[in-house]
Amino acid sequence: MSKRLVQYVQRNKWLLPVVLLALVQLACATLDVMMYNLDHSTVLYCEDEWYQRYGSYYNCITSAVATCPTTDTGERSDSCLDDWRQGLLLPVDCSTFSITGPAAIATDATSATFAWTSVVNIRHYLLEVFANGLALQEIPVRVNAPNTSANLTVVSGTEPITIEIRAMIRDRERCTLSMTIPRVAPPPVFDCSVFRLTAPLDGLPNGMTTFYWDPLPGATGYRVRVADASSPGTPLTSLSVAGDRTNTTLNLSSDAIGGSTNLVVTIEALNGESVACTDSRALARAWPAPPPPDDTQPAPPGFCGDLVCNPELGEDNETCTIDCPLGS
Repeated sequence: MSKRLVQYVQRNKWLLPVVLLALVQLACATLDVMMYNLDHSTVLYCEDEWYQRYGSYYNCITSAVATCPTTDTGERSDSCLDDWRQGLLLPVDCSTFSITGPAAIATDATSATFAWTSVVNIRHYLLEVFANGLALQEIPVRVNAPNTSANLTVVSGTEPITIEIRAMIRDRERCTLSMTIPRVAPPPVFDCSVFRLTAPLDGLPNGMTTFYWDPLPGATGYRVRVADASSPGTPLTSLSVAGDRTNTTLNLSSDAIGGSTNLVVTIEALNGESVACTDSRALARAWPAPPPPDDTQPAPPGFCGDLVCNPELGEDNETCTIDCPLGS
């Protein structure tokens, strides 16, 4: 018999590691049962995903034993161990659970995206929305991100929307949150094609400048910003006016905004604190025209406006562009 067994093993050498592994697993399972006072017929679900969550098979077993009470016979409760097999007794910290949005829903909306923070060990979330106490939609959402969101159906109208989110493990609810979200009027829709700067369009004087624009129906106000072309987002000067105005005057003198000659003018139509529409133009700033010449007296040499550039007298394209244009 022993000879035939040896021959069989030699022919099926691949079976040896499999048998040894099975024996080791059986010994470990028996040891676990003895160590933690579990019935031999009980095999806890402490592998696969729960194993990964707990870091070791033994930690999972320990948690199950600590959670499940003993019966009168000293054995662990079968129903409790069954719950543990299914992961229903995994520890859950509901303090991390919160609804993060939306803060409000427009009165004309027929759907809304709701967001919440995740909870460790939760398998899925169950979302339900209500209006006037009536359920509108209920959907399950599986865990797929640290922060989760889902789009649900709502009804248009002024009645608030209530969202209820339940954090679930299988069919057991572990955490519940509810929030009532107010309705707000939808933002107005503006036709920005009718809004534009109308003057000046061919250049900017070096001094007081009046800007004109076509009005935007529904705008609550307007703002004019003037910036250097190299930094259009940083205004050198700006001014806001009420919604019934279609012009305003700004000081564009070099004393007020510096020596920049290439400027960007932006006119903004406002909806409260928000910008509804904008129109921008890149314009050059000219120096003031020279005074008319005195016909009775010849112009002195170096007079800015005699069309002769006299660098020796301090004339250049900064101090007298009419005589010394750029590139001269």
